Amino acid sequence: FLNAIGVLVVWTYGIWLISKREPDFTLGALNKFVGLATVFYSKLEMMSRIVNASQRAAACAQRIFEILDRSSNVPE
Repeated sequence: FLNAIGVLVVWTYGIWLISKREPDFTLGALNKFVGLATVFYSKLEMMSRIVNASQRAAACAQRIFEILDRSSNVPE
């Protein structure tokens, strides 16, 4: 969702700059900037997925160690 909003904001601002006839900002520059914004947001999304997966792995490991540390009630 953030990716779509971020790219929409970049497009809107870029079109506004082009309509004001900014000398340093062209359609090619807008295209490059949107591409870079898309790469940035995809990397950000990938990092959030990695953090989510590592947190889930840590929670699962904690549960496994709780089970392994439990003492047995069954006599030997």
